[in-house]
Amino acid sequence: MRSVLQIVNYKVTLKVVGDGPEFKALKGKYRKYPNIVFTGFKKIPFLFFRKRIS
Repeated sequence: MRSVLQIVNYKVTLKVVGDGPEFKALKGKYRKYPNIVFTGFKKIPFLFFRKRIS
């Protein structure tokens, strides 16, 4: 996550999928960073990461 925070000139988003034991702590720690997204549990996670074409 630190690497994502260091990239300020690029449109980079880190999507964290899952709801393991550190979910709440990490989500709270990085809540002020809009480029880090915590999705929680996803039954079929690969669908979430498909590239969207505008």
